[in-house]
Amino acid sequence: MPPVYCPATLYVIESASMADSKPPEGNAPQLSLPAQARDAAHLVAGLPDHMFLSYESDDPRQRVSRIKAANNEILAGMVRIVTYLELNNPGAAEPLKARLLNLCYSVEELVAQEMPEYEGGKRREPPSLTFSPTYRQALELKVVAFALAHSIRVIAEEFEVQDGIAEATLDQSTEMGHLKKKVKQLEKTTARPKSARDKRREQQLKFIKPRIEKGCSWELIAEQYRKRYPKDRKVNSASLRLMWKRAQEKK
Repeated sequence: MPPVYCPATLYVIESASMADSKPPEGNAPQLSLPAQARDAAHLVAGLPDHMFLSYESDDPRQRVSRIKAANNEILAGMVRIVTYLELNNPGAAEPLKARLLNLCYSVEELVAQEMPEYEGGKRREPPSLTFSPTYRQALELKVVAFALAHSIRVIAEEFEVQDGIAEATLDQSTEMGHLKKKVKQLEKTTARPKSARDKRREQQLKFIKPRIEKGCSWELIAEQYRKRYPKDRKVNSASLRLMWKRAQEKK
């Protein structure tokens, strides 16, 4: 038995928006895997908008064509994410692919049907509290799309954590730790000029510490740092997050 919604609930679902669904400004030549995942999540969250706007056309073939174009963009954006998961976490790859393909195909099939509530591409109030099956299914697919977009964002965060763990493990290994200590001792005894890497690290720490004291999150610090030092191309989210974490531990 399909779920029963009151008119207020239907309006809330239809008018829902995701606060973090805005895409990042600018297009990098080669996006990192977490950034690619966030872009894909944004496209998935935007699919319901394409679904409702497609009803601006009275021709079902034009509506399906519009959704096919949106689906193709989503699937192309998910190739790297799914491929990585298939190689590193097959158990997570298969459910994700199933959810993604089911959503794309379901929306494509839905727009081939008529929806009286969106005749002519504009939202029309029904004469009674009865809503068409197509409209109810459209709202359910909107919830499914938002849930899937959230799952993809969680995957993006996991990618970043994995990058941070890999870097932290390398830094904390015994051999590397001893080597770094010897290098620092040698630098102190020879009093050589600071390298560009040293200056960049000091610059990052000097920028991060006062913002940690103010309680800023590492995402906000990373965003502010890139705006303040756009020429520092070697910095990435994982390294800033690790520096933020270490600085917090020393507080």
